[in-house]
Amino acid sequence: MISRLVIMLILMINFFYERALACELPSSLAGKKIIFSISNYYTPNNPMAGTLLLSEFKAKTYQLVVLDTDTSYSGAYSYQKITPNFARFTVIERQNVDMTSYRYSKTLTCQTDRMGFVIFKFIGGVDLDAPHHDIGTYFIQ
Repeated sequence: MISRLVIMLILMINFFYERALACELPSSLAGKKIIFSISNYYTPNNPMAGTLLLSEFKAKTYQLVVLDTDTSYSGAYSYQKITPNFARFTVIERQNVDMTSYRYSKTLTCQTDRMGFVIFKFIGGVDLDAPHHDIGTYFIQ
C-alpha cells in the first residue's frame, strides 16, 4: 500500500514538474488582465478566503476590482520575472474610497502559460497587525 502511494506521489510530482518546466510567465504585465481566485480555506492568515479579484495592468500602474464586492483599488507595482516559471510583483495600493494604503507582494508560479498558483503576502496597511498570507490560483486573460 505504501509503495503504491509513493509511486503515485512520484508520478504526480514528475507530471507537475514537467508541466512547470514547459510553461513561461510573461516578461511584463503591461496590457495584461489577471483573475486571481483566493483559496476558500479561511484562517486568520488568510482573511480574504474565497475572494475573486480582477487586476488590469498598465506600464507601472494597475487597477484591481474585488469582484465579490465591486470594490476598486489602484496603485503602482513593480514586476520581476525571476525564472521562466517564477515571478513576483510588489504593490503599493490605494483604496479609491478613503485612500487607505496597502503594501503586498504576489508570487506567481505557472502551471501553463496562462494559469498557475499565487502566494499573496500582505506586508503592511490599515488593520494589519502582522503580515498575512493567502494562496490561490490565477488566470491570465
